[in-house]
Amino acid sequence: MRGQVEGSVYMGLGEALMEEQEFRRLPKKLSHALVHKFPSILEYKSPTSLDMPEVTTELIEAPDPRGPFGAKEVGQGPLLPIMPAVANAVYDAVGVRIDEIPVTPEKIMKALAE
Repeated sequence: MRGQVEGSVYMGLGEALMEEQEFRRLPKKLSHALVHKFPSILEYKSPTSLDMPEVTTELIEAPDPRGPFGAKEVGQGPLLPIMPAVANAVYDAVGVRIDEIPVTPEKIMKALAE
């Protein structure tokens, strides 16, 4: 369970800070579809072990009487608050609200200039 929680933190920080997909439209004679601007995984950034802070996971056991054997989900829940927490931390630190992810230095500088 700890691995699921810490993996969710890893995924959430990646989504909040660096994972971005850019798209381009194919020429009209081929299709009107949008495709990845850079169709290579080499251009898709995600955190490495060097980018991750230390994560301390505290599990509190309280069985759910509606789940099988008292089970509850543990993987998705920790992922959801990461992005708004990062955006709110930026707001708290520098006073500008970034309302789209990833929260990048360029977006912060642009918001500060405005």
